[in-house]
Amino acid sequence: MSFKKPLPTWKAQGIQPPEHKLEEGWKAQDKPPAGWLNWQANTTYEALQELQDNAVDHRDVTSEPSESGVVRLNEAGKLNEAVLADAEHKEITLKPGVQIVESDQDTPFNVGSIKGRTLINLLGRAGACEDASAFSVKAGAARPTWFEVQLGKGMLATWESANMGSTYACFAPLSTALKAGAHYVAIASVGIVRGDMSAWVVLRKEDAMDHNGNRISVGMAASTCAFVATGTEKLIGIYFSVNNAVGAVNFDNIRLYEISQTEYDAIATMTSEQVAAKYPYVDSMTNVTNPYAIATSGNLLPPFTEWANNGNKKLHDLYELEITTPIPDDVNYYLRVAEETTMTLSVEHTGLIGVNAWDANNELIGGQSIVRYTKSQQASFTTPTGTTHISVHLGNVDGNTSLPSCKFKKPILTPTTTPQPFAPQSCSMWAAECQLAANPLDGSNADVLFTGDDGLPYVLEKWKKVKLDGALPWVYDAAPKAGVKTVKIAGFAIGRDNSKKPVSVKYNGELLVVGGSSTGADIISESFWHSTSNHALIISISNTDSGWGDAYEPTADEIKAYFLGWRMALSSDWSAQYNGNGDRIWIAIGADALSSGAATLTLPTAPPSVDSTWQPYRLQYLKTKPTVEPVRNYETGLTLCEGSNVVEVGSGIVLREKANTVTLGLNYLINHKDAPNSALKYRTNDIMSAYRNNGRGSNATIATNNAAGLGGSFAFITPQNFDPTAVYHVTYTMLDPTLSAPINGNVAMNLRGVVSDLAQHTGDIERRLSVVENQKADEESPQWIAPTMLNGSASHDASPAMYKKWNGLVFLKGLFTTTSSTVIFKFPIGYRPNKSVILNIFSVTSGNLTPSNLEIKPDGDVRVGFHGTDYSSLDGIIFEAEQ
Repeated sequence: MSFKKPLPTWKAQGIQPPEHKLEEGWKAQDKPPAGWLNWQANTTYEALQELQDNAVDHRDVTSEPSESGVVRLNEAGKLNEAVLADAEHKEITLKPGVQIVESDQDTPFNVGSIKGRTLINLLGRAGACEDASAFSVKAGAARPTWFEVQLGKGMLATWESANMGSTYACFAPLSTALKAGAHYVAIASVGIVRGDMSAWVVLRKEDAMDHNGNRISVGMAASTCAFVATGTEKLIGIYFSVNNAVGAVNFDNIRLYEISQTEYDAIATMTSEQVAAKYPYVDSMTNVTNPYAIATSGNLLPPFTEWANNGNKKLHDLYELEITTPIPDDVNYYLRVAEETTMTLSVEHTGLIGVNAWDANNELIGGQSIVRYTKSQQASFTTPTGTTHISVHLGNVDGNTSLPSCKFKKPILTPTTTPQPFAPQSCSMWAAECQLAANPLDGSNADVLFTGDDGLPYVLEKWKKVKLDGALPWVYDAAPKAGVKTVKIAGFAIGRDNSKKPVSVKYNGELLVVGGSSTGADIISESFWHSTSNHALIISISNTDSGWGDAYEPTADEIKAYFLGWRMALSSDWSAQYNGNGDRIWIAIGADALSSGAATLTLPTAPPSVDSTWQPYRLQYLKTKPTVEPVRNYETGLTLCEGSNVVEVGSGIVLREKANTVTLGLNYLINHKDAPNSALKYRTNDIMSAYRNNGRGSNATIATNNAAGLGGSFAFITPQNFDPTAVYHVTYTMLDPTLSAPINGNVAMNLRGVVSDLAQHTGDIERRLSVVENQKADEESPQWIAPTMLNGSASHDASPAMYKKWNGLVFLKGLFTTTSSTVIFKFPIGYRPNKSVILNIFSVTSGNLTPSNLEIKPDGDVRVGFHGTDYSSLDGIIFEAEQ
């Protein structure tokens, strides 16, 4: 057959890199030896040549190709040129969740695009149902015996006695008034735990008339209500029909979204479960965040090194383990699967095997195993309705006794009805750390992630996302009325589309209103935002939130402390606002005020270190002109193997975050609540993988659904497996809700398509390697730029200069003199940090060294603190540019 793409001929054989380099790959600081690059290029050339020379399996001779175009020889041993004439590809959309994708051959999945989406829960984070005080309005005679928060499972209302009443309701006040004539959808997860009762989501208006969702009377389901607002709605909550019965009701994930007329009309044709799936629960304002797709084929079970509870077992091989403990014991592995999926588990063993099915609340479905412990070597089962994940258990429990010794070998789980021959797990992933936004009402102007011509992910970014924290240059503005103050940032978001309103949320996730004035609290000044000359952001803050009394005008640093998560108070009465008299104290917002580190008498310059519900204010606005931004942290290489592939599409993944291991007792911990310094950046109940020096073999044991984990998951390494010289990383998914989105792409339909894709990917890799080499060359001969000195500042001997590396790091050098603490020079766009950076430098006065500091602002201004009379030095200054 004829191939259109010429072979990338490369005959210099080179030298194979050592095993550790093959495992960890190239790093940014590497300068690969020519022999290693020759080896890679030659091996690729010879492999592609072998594919072209032997493009058909000679042992599989059929007269016709398969329907999907898999190439075979005909009866005469000739290639079917009709199939090989052109590379054929098929468009595929991978939907959020778990799905099974069939493939006739091994083929790369080529990611095409992912569109952004934004949802704003108007209830804020109160909808997570983790704070009973948020539902402060009660109604009805049937007051529950218990009304309690269940960690990670919402709230539980329990009636322990009969004849307590007929109805009851609990409501959370709406912080944002609904717009008359606008369309909304309210959704809640409601579960009847026991008893003859029912419950549903409800909105209450001023005149006590309600918008009611569908009634839930059996099991856990979604109660939904789409409605047109009157503008008088004040409360949202759950209504209980108790019927004087004994029982209990669970409710969770309450959300209220404004939707478009088109979406409102479409809901009329959908079931409540479809509505809940289309509008999943999120806290506050949430975008499509860190999307990923993981394909697993051959075997859904990993080696025993990745199973839980394997620490005291004898590991004979990657897929061979022995339990010798005299007490009940097992090893287990949890994995996500879809409901109503037929699967088969096969294990060579002398113990017992079992399977449990779990729902979204980590509750055991049906109250018992779907495969109860059995001595059979295989078991087929179908996951019940409501299943989100299953756990596979291999143990020694035989009735009321424990087997003294049992072995397990070659476990394999497949999405098939019959047992399959053993094969090790084959797993591949595509992931990108980015946020993809859109208009929250109608989905317009969506950010789009796409694959560039170099094979790497990029984002066509239409929305700018800003964290309104204490690093920004906040100043006091005014006190428009009692109980409210306004603060502002001058020169904010000059590149914004000022004809469109921004969207913004405060620290508790509640929406800020973009209004015509700032006389009320939690309002963004609309007139200033739309101004074409005064580029200011003005936000009003209630004194109740800030702790600033009516008679007090906060300083710029005190305003920054508020946006870092601190409330000011009178030190002698923490509930009193500060009016300028007496001593001040700052208390962490959303934290237990009595916990260590939750209060300080010193003006804070960093966020609280204690566990808190506070999160920074956030704002998103439409750019005047979209920009293409590279994704900095990603993994590519999603591959579909021949046969059945279980593909999970999700969001919220964090790739290879550096872990801080902390010793507690005998073990080294990661993300453990008793070792706060081991915390990861985000809470998680799903640490997926741990790495040692960027390679496998960390020997870490991972726990999930465990109260000791910060979010439910932690990892530990035993002393005999810990390497004190190594750097550990983990990949995990965030616990806080994130939005997922479909991933559009294509796969090859015939062998010619597969070979073309491989050739394209090889070319992409070679281009990226050449970029790395060029960047290394640039680093060896950097191009230093001299800034323009301002306000009387001047060079001294070695002139100040700046240099920016390819990875965004900016280096400074040189000496300067100045006569005042003012702007000494200004960084150009591209060299500026995303937030203010304060760095230590030294100055010289009369020949003596004196410590000082340098402040670099997001607008590029560079200011010096104490300035020496002789000179000050910039040598050794390094920071990351993010603009």
